[in-house]
Amino acid sequence: MSSRDHTDQDERSLHHDSKDSTPKTGTDEVSEQSFPKAQSVTDTVGGQSSDTGTAGKARPPHWLWTAAAVFVALGFIAASVIYQKGAWLQYEADLFLVDHLGERTFLSKVISPHIHDAEMYQAREFSHVLEYVDAHFIYWCVTHKLPHFYSIMNYALLFIISLGFWWNATKYLKLDPLIALLLLGMFWSTPCIFMSGVYIRDAKQGTAFMVFFLVCLMVKRIAAVPRPGLGKVPAGRIGQGAQAILWLQTFLLGLALCWMDRQGFFLVAAIALTLVFSWFGPSVPYRGVFLTALAAALVVHSIYAYVIAPPLIERLTGFKVSFEYQKFPLDKLFQKR
Repeated sequence: MSSRDHTDQDERSLHHDSKDSTPKTGTDEVSEQSFPKAQSVTDTVGGQSSDTGTAGKARPPHWLWTAAAVFVALGFIAASVIYQKGAWLQYEADLFLVDHLGERTFLSKVISPHIHDAEMYQAREFSHVLEYVDAHFIYWCVTHKLPHFYSIMNYALLFIISLGFWWNATKYLKLDPLIALLLLGMFWSTPCIFMSGVYIRDAKQGTAFMVFFLVCLMVKRIAAVPRPGLGKVPAGRIGQGAQAILWLQTFLLGLALCWMDRQGFFLVAAIALTLVFSWFGPSVPYRGVFLTALAAALVVHSIYAYVIAPPLIERLTGFKVSFEYQKFPLDKLFQKR
């Protein structure tokens, strides 16, 4: 081996030793410990920012959305009251106010058809109870120098319907809270809702209230029963005692719906008829419970309207009941004009 070869080898060894013996700075140590192989500083910073963005997009809790729904409903009620500037007095409402604020007994005012139903009896006493409350609320406000013709029961029923819709839509239907909130705003901004706070009749608002919660009860019970092929663990049907309670709830809601308005009687009959037709299609859970309860409500209300109420009204008020309004002229249905 020549001296030149020895010299080159010594230089390479010296260079290698000097490279290994070079001390590492603090920055180099931190870089190797903090950023392992195949992960750059950009990747790590990007991951941290991604985590921060995910945390920033966390949805508000449900109670906060519920508070927003309450605020929206109350805001629209306040806007309706302000916009209508005390409302106005309907010509029929004048008669209702005089009658409800008269000296007769509460029962005779509620079942009396000669004033509230223009002598055409409709067996909707529950709606007259709501009108009685409205009349005394207006009287109380007038005596306290706050005259108006608003229906407090109208606003109260619509407010409860709004909360019921919100709760069922977000809790049971799993609807996005923002969408449910927008639907609530659409409901209240509808002219027939926004301008419906004037005192006259509460029958239709009461009917909407009762049919809403009746349908909610039926839908929730039917949907709670597991169906094959949906991936749910079979939980079985509710027991006999729970079915009896369900029957009683359906019966009472159906009967209250009938006592609100003749339209409520029609809706109960329509739901019962739908359950009858459902026998030709897929099985409906608790169909027998719902059908018998609604049929019982129709029968009880009819017995009251045609058998019990007429003599009771005549004894309390001295007026005879007329059923001319409740007759459906079948002979004129297909009559050519």
